[in-house]
Amino acid sequence: FRRAIVNRLWANFFGRGLIDPLDQMHAANLPTVPKLLEWLGDDFASHGYQLDRLIAGMLMSRAYQSTSIGDSETLSEQEAAFARATLRPLTPQ
Repeated sequence: FRRAIVNRLWANFFGRGLIDPLDQMHAANLPTVPKLLEWLGDDFASHGYQLDRLIAGMLMSRAYQSTSIGDSETLSEQEAAFARATLRPLTPQ
């Protein structure tokens, strides 16, 4: 549960989850940053499953506050490592 919630919120804020696609959490589909997923999940559970705390931590992270401007040559590498923000269109909501 904790890993699924963390992954879904990460995907919401970063454009893709630590495990992508979101609903494919199994042994053959490993997370891009496994230690981060485990750490966030453990922290989320140890603080009583407080969503506000988890969301605040993600939004205050360096990864979330990264720029969306990058080299066109290293674009895919930077996006894969969450080193730059991905451009996303606004949702209707």
